[in-house]
Amino acid sequence: MSLQQLLSEITTAEEFELIKGRFDHESLDPCYRLFDSVKTKEVCSALLRHCVSMNHKLTIKDGFSYYLQTVQIDYLACFIGYVDINKMVIDFVFGIGSNGYMDLIAFLLDNGLDVNLCCEGYSTMLFGACYGKRVDLIRLLIEKGVDVNYHNSCDRSALYYAIRSGEVQIIDLLIIGGYRFTEQDDIKTALLNHTPSIIQRLVDMKAVFAPDCILFLIRNSMEKTGQSVKTCAEILLQAGYPKPDNYPFDD
Repeated sequence: MSLQQLLSEITTAEEFELIKGRFDHESLDPCYRLFDSVKTKEVCSALLRHCVSMNHKLTIKDGFSYYLQTVQIDYLACFIGYVDINKMVIDFVFGIGSNGYMDLIAFLLDNGLDVNLCCEGYSTMLFGACYGKRVDLIRLLIEKGVDVNYHNSCDRSALYYAIRSGEVQIIDLLIIGGYRFTEQDDIKTALLNHTPSIIQRLVDMKAVFAPDCILFLIRNSMEKTGQSVKTCAEILLQAGYPKPDNYPFDD
């Protein structure tokens, strides 16, 4: 198979099948030339070795995904120009965000990755970065123009994952990046986590809890009489939320 034929199929299908059985010593040469890199032979050899575990069939997408998940940037560079970065990365956006692979993400962004790429209307790199407490990555994404106010199909935003992280600093980064609190914000998880510093920051930023938030906090806590729950309840009381009947923290 000629190099021209290889390029033609990749251009139209983007998932050209590399069948191990079709390559012999001579026919591997155009496959080497397909990737413009000093490590072309290593790349192709690794791909073909990986084929064995894929029933002797491997696609360009499989190869890219393999090097993406193993964070081998030098090998990923061989695919630039032959693949649609956004299509290749879409299934991994939350994972690479939560793992905080700065060099990998900077490389992908520099080569066309959409900073707001979302997997099936649900996960983004920013969501993953907030969940994984990746402060440097959150800063990078904000610098690259990420939409900090994006709400997914479940009406969750980066704020939801920032709250789950339990780190006030993550919430503050979103606020600095332009986050605007709305009624759609899923802040109930802050009550489930009952972290006083998080509750206090949300109250300070005028986030709106449900009227029965203190009752919800007490009913859903594993430690209903614990100090952190009591502190959270007191913060909400001071913010003007009503005290429920049978309030367990009355002296």
